[in-house]
Amino acid sequence: MGDYDLKEFRGVTRLFPLGGVVLFPHAVLPLHIFEPRYIQMMNDALLSDRIITLIQPKSPIIETTNGPALESVGCMGHIIQHERLPDGRFNLLLAGLTRVKLVDEIRTPGRLYREASVNLVEEFGHSDVAKISVDELSERFLRLLDKTGYSSNSDKDLRRVFNESKDPSMLTDLVAQSLGLPPMVKQALLNEANVPNRLEQILSIMRILMGKNSDISKTGDRDFPPKFSQN
Repeated sequence: MGDYDLKEFRGVTRLFPLGGVVLFPHAVLPLHIFEPRYIQMMNDALLSDRIITLIQPKSPIIETTNGPALESVGCMGHIIQHERLPDGRFNLLLAGLTRVKLVDEIRTPGRLYREASVNLVEEFGHSDVAKISVDELSERFLRLLDKTGYSSNSDKDLRRVFNESKDPSMLTDLVAQSLGLPPMVKQALLNEANVPNRLEQILSIMRILMGKNSDISKTGDRDFPPKFSQN
């Protein structure tokens, strides 16, 4: 996703704490930036690597000297599109690149936003994923798209990916991003680096969702771009 080479990453990233919002690798999230500290963050990012790491504050909120305590795992993203508004605010699209685990926060004089040294999270277990489980995931998600009744460009792209790809890591992340799951559930899926485990967790959720006689057209964030998440 995007054109950023992770081999160029030097271990320090800008942090964008945003409660209730989780970004997954392979997915794209629209954001609206208006706070001065995050406008500064955007300006700095656009002048360098265009990298921002989206991360949730812990819930309930625990205050620290740096601000609200943060979850240990976030998603590093690459700014693939942006619009600078006349008053300095930004609209942008952030493409998820990889899971990262926080190591230490860094304080830089003059910077209003938070930064941290992080480790890239290595996923594992790809070879242990059963093909039948990947096929079930694709089939269920395509059925879910059919039941929503939408035919946006985003849906067409998702259909193409799920018809052509057998990458369990990417497919589970795209499903997790698309379903309107509670933030704590999404965070748990983001934390899960074991791909077979994540796949089984996603399948369990989808079996429950599609087994209910509910309006599942409301279970996902189906508009594209979806409504901007605000800082």
